[in-house]
Amino acid sequence: MEIVFGMASLIPALVDFWLRNQYARSLPHFANSAMGRTYPLNTHGRVVYLTSSEHTPLHTLIISSEGLFVGVILIDVFKKPFRP
Repeated sequence: MEIVFGMASLIPALVDFWLRNQYARSLPHFANSAMGRTYPLNTHGRVVYLTSSEHTPLHTLIISSEGLFVGVILIDVFKKPFRP
């Protein structure tokens, strides 16, 4: 289970990385409160502004990745599957 959780934690992290780069290339570089673009996303010094519907999936992806990785740590600490 530890290996499965570890591998599974990579999937949302990689999707988050891909999505952030897509947003950095395609979204406007200025805030527009009339359109709801109020959430800044700084990707390597390039700031773009997201709407709430673009911002929420990014946080959901990274939180799910972190949650799975915490599961890996807890399994290792309490079950010690790779220790003799």
